[in-house]
Amino acid sequence: MDPKERLLDHYHHPQFCRAIKDPTARGTTQNRSCGDQITWYVNVDKDYVITEATYEASGCSFAIAGASMVASAIQGKKAQEVLSMTDEELFQLVGIHPGPVRANCLLIGLQGVHAVLKKVIST
Repeated sequence: MDPKERLLDHYHHPQFCRAIKDPTARGTTQNRSCGDQITWYVNVDKDYVITEATYEASGCSFAIAGASMVASAIQGKKAQEVLSMTDEELFQLVGIHPGPVRANCLLIGLQGVHAVLKKVIST
């Protein structure tokens, strides 16, 4: 599957798109210019390994597909490993490097999960 088809597949069939009851942490990130909104729900164990990461999303195809790809990539990883994930690494994961407007949409998922994991580590 080429990167554009994969992006559309994650948009039409998002992975891990649901709320978790009583997560370790949760948080919402918005892209005001486009109207995208992602709410992350994350459970971690005592060693800060992500045991479950899910989200609820509304917005454009790039935001929803990006959150789906991030959620798929971070299951079972250590929080610190996910926090070190860069924008460029997400673009490589997705397989495309969109223009500046769409990049903001794609990155909202990664930015949101970073914010939630920072809360977890600081508590």
